[in-house]
Amino acid sequence: MKRTEPVPRSEWQEHYGAFKKMLPTVSNAHSPSDIFRDVCRIFSLSLRGAVTVDKTERDGIESMYASLAGKYGPGGMEKVGAMFAHLVEAMELKRSDFLGHVYEELNATVKSFGQFFTPDCVSRMMARMTFSARPEPGKVVTMNDCACGAGALLIEGAEAFVGCGGRQGDILIYAEDLDATACCIAYTQLSLLGYPAIVHHMDSLSRKVYEGPWFTVGYFLHGMPMRRVHSKGVVAERPRNEVKNEPKPIDVRKLAQAEFDFG
Repeated sequence: MKRTEPVPRSEWQEHYGAFKKMLPTVSNAHSPSDIFRDVCRIFSLSLRGAVTVDKTERDGIESMYASLAGKYGPGGMEKVGAMFAHLVEAMELKRSDFLGHVYEELNATVKSFGQFFTPDCVSRMMARMTFSARPEPGKVVTMNDCACGAGALLIEGAEAFVGCGGRQGDILIYAEDLDATACCIAYTQLSLLGYPAIVHHMDSLSRKVYEGPWFTVGYFLHGMPMRRVHSKGVVAERPRNEVKNEPKPIDVRKLAQAEFDFG
């Protein structure tokens, strides 16, 4: 039998493997699934804290973060920071649903919700079928997924929009899900990819909102608060979860200097 050389692992796979390998080392007192849920919450809180201007909301974010940091201690949080670095590096290499794959491989998804994430290839096919023509320049297109999961379909849709000539700042993403961890994942990944997005942890059938709205960094960097108000009909019809109490634009210079502290 002819001897074959092993297929070399890609750099993305190296980051993916390192991320998964570090999960159980964060704490010996908790299962990898529970650690992963908390890690995703920590990621989203860190990113939300950088763009939150309301003092009451910011205090709530800092309180939740402090509670999770105390749960894992300095050593555990140092590893969480290293995991975040692997996530960032991996998503720069391949703009896709990194955390959703980890969530499923851990078998931590909520099966009682009927939760089965859409495969990347199916998401990509649906996205390319939806966005196949060059978008109208300057027009803000909205995209909503009322059961977004980790956000794979939204990510592929946004990538397809840009791929056919659209500007990253001309698509406004609405993401909703009943699973709090899925919302944290979708928010984190859409934030890192730079897309304007609004995420709600909610029941899309009853329209009951548990948490949110959470605005991504890209929502402010691409001027969505002003563009939505002054668009004069350019913005497409908004989803039923109309955002109330729109936050004021943040200081972009301060945002650019923000540091995400996991310790």
